[in-house]
Amino acid sequence: MREYVVVKKDFSIKVPAVIRNALKLKPGTVMQIEYRADDHVLVLRPVAKLRVREVKNEGSLGR
Repeated sequence: MREYVVVKKDFSIKVPAVIRNALKLKPGTVMQIEYRADDHVLVLRPVAKLRVREVKNEGSLGR
């Protein structure tokens, strides 16, 4: 059975350059973080094609 921790706040972590180059990570890559409690592994998986945009409320719902 896997345990999941929900993080409600955005945070950033520094990834070593060797790992960053191997995974071709760019700054601002959104990652899914999973902790496997059975073998104590922290899995970082880049979320593919997920763009986080700021939604501005302009008062019109018709758009």
